[in-house]
Amino acid sequence: MKKLSTLISIIVLFFYLSVPISAATYTDHVFYGNFSDLPSPCCFSKNNVTWWVASTGPISESTNAASKWGTQSVWIDFVRHYSLSSSTMLQVQRDNNLPSGVGGVTYYYNSSRNMISGSNVKSGTNFKYAGIFINMNAVSGWTTAQKNMNTGHEFGHAMSLGHFEDGGFSGRHTGDHWMHSGKRSMNSPSTTDGSHYRVKWESR
Repeated sequence: MKKLSTLISIIVLFFYLSVPISAATYTDHVFYGNFSDLPSPCCFSKNNVTWWVASTGPISESTNAASKWGTQSVWIDFVRHYSLSSSTMLQVQRDNNLPSGVGGVTYYYNSSRNMISGSNVKSGTNFKYAGIFINMNAVSGWTTAQKNMNTGHEFGHAMSLGHFEDGGFSGRHTGDHWMHSGKRSMNSPSTTDGSHYRVKWESR
């Protein structure tokens, strides 16, 4: 079990509006739980998601994820912390001991930095911190676009988005999306990624 006792890793993501979402949105694609420091929906006032990336982590990919998700909503700004503090919401670092073939994972933590299960977040438990762990060895041979999608995907989980292949046949999204599992070449979230993000953070 990973514990953020020294605050080492996290990251964030976001989206904009475009295509309609399926009936499977809650809770398969958009989780009910979210950062406890962010209202949902966070309309009519700016809200900051603070993030930090370790010097040995995916710096370029994290910067890209924060930038690209940050264009998806007028109500969310991603603010980078260059040193860790108790106010750093998203922390990103490397973990080269992840299972073979796994490019990254996201974990959720309460204010005591004890882990909260993804299933609990899915059903409505809020979290104080999110930690993103990227297998730098596993992705070392990937293209820039594949690395960007991998980190962007984990940012999406930190922002309470689920996998687009979940939800039963009628609720699944096919095609290329940051929130679809797998190794894909995408530097930016899709319009479907963006519409789900706005359902979470603007319209609920």
